[in-house]
Amino acid sequence: MWLKGSIHIHTNYGDGELAPEDIFHWYNSNGYNFIAFTDHNKITNYNINNDKNFIIIENSIEFGRFETDLHILGIGLKTDKIRKDFSYYQEKIDYILKNDGIPIINHPNWKWTSCSFEMLIYLKKYVGIEVFNTLLTKEIGSPYALEKWDYILSRGIKAWGFAVDDLHGFSLDLIGKGWIMVKVDFISKNEILKSIIEGNFYASNGAILKEIYLKDNYLYINSANGEEIVFIADNGKIINTVKGREANIEINKKYKYVRAEIRCKEGIAFSQPFFI
Repeated sequence: MWLKGSIHIHTNYGDGELAPEDIFHWYNSNGYNFIAFTDHNKITNYNINNDKNFIIIENSIEFGRFETDLHILGIGLKTDKIRKDFSYYQEKIDYILKNDGIPIINHPNWKWTSCSFEMLIYLKKYVGIEVFNTLLTKEIGSPYALEKWDYILSRGIKAWGFAVDDLHGFSLDLIGKGWIMVKVDFISKNEILKSIIEGNFYASNGAILKEIYLKDNYLYINSANGEEIVFIADNGKIINTVKGREANIEINKKYKYVRAEIRCKEGIAFSQPFFI
């Protein structure tokens, strides 16, 4: 089954405007199955949850204090005792991994906290980067970071792509606009985290997939609302474009990876890269 989630959310316990219970109720009432509160440099847990079909991934955080500081999400840490005295960025990633969390590079193309191509190559063992960040549709910088994603994939770094709200305040054009869809066998926090680590999910800001799978060296895609499916390989090269909701492509070994963008009037879904 597919579960819909939002994993970059700020509350009024940090620099957000909404209380955790208000955020919980909005996402729970609008088709989501899981969320993570990620206030800056602190853990915000909300324990009043009587819905077994809705998961709050506790002990999640956004490390990053200053405007010029690189921000890194830590999702689902096994501790709520948070270290704050990091001397360099790799220490943050290592700390998240040491506590069994998922490190994700935030908003690589935001003017204030961007992450350069060189830094993305220098840093090690992060699970992925935000390829779409809703907040940046209203801020200085690009909400998309696809060129940086293709750059690191082309250089052998296996990193997943995430779409997020980066929610700070309630606005209908800034909430529920970036999410991930995780494939699981049953609903549980551990299943969600396991699928994220394994890349068994896609990111979206509008398009919805029914199926995506690899069989006999062919990548198959079936979408609910796609109008165009674009296959992309090394260095962001478009290798095929198919009109309609369904498409398949033979995986050519001359490429290091192939990923797909499913495009429609509502937005884009981003498959994870399939490495060859």
